[in-house]
This record gives sequence, structure tokens and C-alpha cells, in this order.
Amino acid sequence: MDIHLRGQVEFEKILDYTFTQSITLTRQRITIQQLLDQQNNESTDDDHRQLIRHLTTYSDGIGAVIVKLPETTIQIQPCFSWTIDNERVQSACWILEAIMPKIVNFQLQLEMGHKQVQLQQYKAANKCYKTAEKLAKETETLANRWKWKLPTMNHQILATKWHIAQKYYSECLQELCMLSVGIQMETKDTAMYTLSQRILRAASLSFIHWKSNEVGSIITLADGLRYMYSANILWNREEYGQSIHRLENWVYNRSIPTGNWEMLEKEFEKIPFLLQERIHTNNGAYFEPIRAAITLPDIQTIIHRKNTKHPEKGPYEDTGPSSDQQNLDSALLMSASRGDNS
Repeated sequence: MDIHLRGQVEFEKILDYTFTQSITLTRQRITIQQLLDQQNNESTDDDHRQLIRHLTTYSDGIGAVIVKLPETTIQIQPCFSWTIDNERVQSACWILEAIMPKIVNFQLQLEMGHKQVQLQQYKAANKCYKTAEKLAKETETLANRWKWKLPTMNHQILATKWHIAQKYYSECLQELCMLSVGIQMETKDTAMYTLSQRILRAASLSFIHWKSNEVGSIITLADGLRYMYSANILWNREEYGQSIHRLENWVYNRSIPTGNWEMLEKEFEKIPFLLQERIHTNNGAYFEPIRAAITLPDIQTIIHRKNTKHPEKGPYEDTGPSSDQQNLDSALLMSASRGDNS
């Protein structure tokens, strides 16, 4: 998303003498405008951090102005103007000027987090995603205050649902970081299964509020992860036939996107060898028939419960991954039409 400041705003001419930081705000806005125009694919994390410092200071300043606005007189009416992917968005509403710096900051935090994921620095990435979630919550609050907009202001990033979706998207990225750290630390399968369900929940809630291909891919990834860890749990519980059935039908035969999560890609690359080893072990020692495993919680249950444990007993699954994906899509669409927000 390419965002730039447009036009000039002189706060010292808009606000009265009681606003002692007016000139500072004007200078901050000019600096942000220049830094945004200088951003490109070669911008470093230091460049991002410099911009983030100015964005944060400016956001705080605008927030302080908004608090005082009801009890002050504006000298002249401002016009705040930005472009989003070359589409101009402008308004006299101060909430626009409060939201936009936070959105830019949010985008920068995601970008830095994605870079850390590529470097497999998951704790550093998690920190960026946590900051992004905080910003998304703040912009959601601001968007909720903007009760009336002109039709020209119906841009997606000014829609409250978009901010709610980004909040849950940031949450699911944090959970993915925690799961990746769990792989590095060889965490127990039961804990990893719970994490995979939390990823699925956050991604589903994001998708319900605002559909995107990237979040749809994370939903498929999270679903594959929970079935993989479920298969491991079943094997450790000596339910060998069920474990093999689950691994073969719900993980091995599925196309699971992993994106930039190289560690997760490596985990799925192990599945053919793990499956072959388990079949060989079962045929040579346990002789347990291959049969359907315990049904995992459906998407509605996961959405309304943050932590769902692995089931201990039946019912047993009677559908395949393709039917499960259809049920997943149907449940998400149904929840979206109702506007679920857990």
C-alpha cells in the first residue's frame, strides 16, 4: 500500500494561541511528507524507524489536539489530504489526520516483521506484529468515532471492519511466530496443537471482517498445522491407525501454502518420510487397522473459544479434506453475514 501526504497544513493558522505545539506539528507533518516521498524498495529498517518516530510523535500531537477541539474555536477550516495507491483521500475531519499516520506506522511494522520472519528471527518479528496489533486497535477506535463520511471517503482503510480485520491478522501473525519458536524449542505437540487452533481462530476472525487472499492462505496453513499436530498426538496416545489415517488424508494429500514461513515449509516437507516411517512401524509392530480419527472442533467452535484442547474421544470424522474446506468456507461466509465479532 503506497501512502503519501498531499497539500500543506499550517496548524499555527488553524488553531488559536492556546495550542503551543502548532508550529511543531506543522514541521512534523512536512518531515513525514518528505520521508514518505523518499520511501522505496531500498529503504532500510533504520529509515523505517526514523519515519516511525516522526509518525508516533505526530499522532500523539494530533490526538492531543482532538481532545481539546470541542472547547476551542478553529480559526480556519483545514483540509487534510492523503493519497493511497494514487487515490486521493481528503477531508476536513481531524479523525482522518489521526488515523492515517497510524496506518502508515502499522504498514511499516508489518513490513519489518515480515523481514524478520524471512531471517527466521521470530521473536523480533513477534515484537513488530504486537505493535501492529496495538496500532490496529487504536485505528479501530478512531474509525468507530467517525460516524458520518462522504461517499468519496469510502476507502477500505477508513472502514471500521478493515481495522478489525487487521487487528486479528496481526494477532495470527504473532501466533505463527510463537509456533515457529515452539518448533525451534521442540515444544510438546499438545501445546503446538493449541497454538495452531489459535492461529486458525485469529485468521478466521480477520477473514470474516475483511476477506483477503493472504488471510485465506493462513487459514489453510493453520488447518494443516492442527491436523499435523493432531496426528502426532494420536500417535503418542498409541492410536496408530488413526494417526496414519489423519496424516495421510489431511496433511500429506493437501496443498498447504507456507508463504515466507520457511520453518513451517520444512515441517511439511518431512511429512512423506514421517508417514512412510509410521506405516512401516505399524505394519511391523502394532498391526492396527487404518481408520478415521476423532473429529476435530469445527470452525464455529474455534471462533467462539480461544483455546480448544484436542478431543479425547469420538465422534469420528466422516468427511475428507475437500469437504472440510467447503465446510470451513461455508462457516466463514455464514459468520461474515452475521457479523460475528468474538
